[in-house]
Amino acid sequence: NVFGLNPVVVFGTPEQCRAALAALLDAVPEISQVAIMPFAARDGSLIDTIRRFRLEVARDLERAPSPGAFLV
Repeated sequence: NVFGLNPVVVFGTPEQCRAALAALLDAVPEISQVAIMPFAARDGSLIDTIRRFRLEVARDLERAPSPGAFLV
């Protein structure tokens, strides 16, 4: 429990993350923002990881993100 929040960790392939994140957003419609803690993959940079999240995970979310979310 961080700052009164109950964090949820989503990890896996882009397909697994997309499914888990979609299920979480459906289950808790009050969620208005998603924070990611990216890391530089073996053959990429931190920016590559953030872009990959945006393009391969967040792209299929039907809910419109709050202003500023998913910006790269």
